[in-house]
Amino acid sequence: MELTQQQIEFFDTFGYMAFPGLFSNDIDKITDSFEQVWAENGGGHFGKEHDHKQRSVLIQFIDQNEYLSSLIDDSRIDSVITSLLGEDYNYSGSDGNYYVGDTQW
Repeated sequence: MELTQQQIEFFDTFGYMAFPGLFSNDIDKITDSFEQVWAENGGGHFGKEHDHKQRSVLIQFIDQNEYLSSLIDDSRIDSVITSLLGEDYNYSGSDGNYYVGDTQW
């Protein structure tokens, strides 16, 4: 999917894009893989179970799961990033978060 000029201008103006339903057929596998990474790391921060009182985060998150890390090459993601950054873009890392309460977002 190549972005339109209007979509690129929207991103340049507002700094985000939304594609509702883009991964609707994959959401169960994405969710299961997300949960698997947390389980393999003790469920929360520093190998401790997520306590539902404060945010837990794992760095290099998608790199810990073959399926999640394959998504960076998925054409639904690659084509959007390539439209914005060009073909020579570089993935540099990820994190996974369990949030509690309000976020800064």
